[in-house]
Amino acid sequence: MSVKRIVVLGGGFAGLWSAVGAARKLDELGCGPEAVQVTVVNRDGFHNIRVRDYEADLTPVRVPLDDVLVPIGVRRVEGEVTGIDLAAQTVAVTTAGGRLTLPYDRLVFALGSQLHHPNLAGLAEYAFDVDTYNGGARLNTHLQSLPRRPESPGLYTVVVVGAGLTGIEAATAMPEKLRTSLARASLDRPFHVILADHSSHVGSDMGESARPVIEEAIAALGIETRLGIDVVSISPAGVTLKSGEEIPAATVVWCAGIRANPLTRLFPAERDRFGRVRVDEFMRVRGMANVFAAGEMSPAP
Repeated sequence: MSVKRIVVLGGGFAGLWSAVGAARKLDELGCGPEAVQVTVVNRDGFHNIRVRDYEADLTPVRVPLDDVLVPIGVRRVEGEVTGIDLAAQTVAVTTAGGRLTLPYDRLVFALGSQLHHPNLAGLAEYAFDVDTYNGGARLNTHLQSLPRRPESPGLYTVVVVGAGLTGIEAATAMPEKLRTSLARASLDRPFHVILADHSSHVGSDMGESARPVIEEAIAALGIETRLGIDVVSISPAGVTLKSGEEIPAATVVWCAGIRANPLTRLFPAERDRFGRVRVDEFMRVRGMANVFAAGEMSPAP
């Protein structure tokens, strides 16, 4: 009897729990790896607690996947998923050693979302983000370096673009990060944090009841809000708005929206405006009996 293969793409919350859940059920059924093999494919060896990548101390936000997967008999492949052949039921993965092809009988697509990068001048070159562990670490290193930089307008100004949940959390962490950076250099300097969005209010997806609480917390931290504005370009000196106004800022953090992993376009299925694929009540991609989408890859059915 040939081994059946369950391949889970992504080691985030949805992917990790999918693999753990599959391993648990197989154990309950008395099916060992000689009958069904569960494999997780992830770009690195860590489960990243992504919602905490804005924090000052990123040490606890990465969990070694092998600490979870090895004891339960789940195989891990480290690499970037570059393609899916739905007809052949294979996944293409680029690893440090080259290209790998993984066959599957059941596929769980849990590669998550990505920060949306519109075609905005200077965004790729000069903006920071907290979308990944590496992005959060890069931002923290930059903030710690500010006291060593030459004086300039906006040296201690941070503009966070995007007033959704991620932008709010990133902005509210900035005052303490800036205070710490200045204190390490024995400096007592004023700083400025701006939370900007094209919407007319913060927390647009969090409901009317949450908004007063959010606004009160932002005000208590001395964070300025600039709402109903559009950023048209970013440079090392700051941001330029559609109105022509320039805001000097040495630090611009981009938190303006997410999109599903672009590999969702390979599925012959309906997708919403964020690129997420439609699923049924069992989280199967509609019209595909052996392919499932979990987490941020699919809206609730």
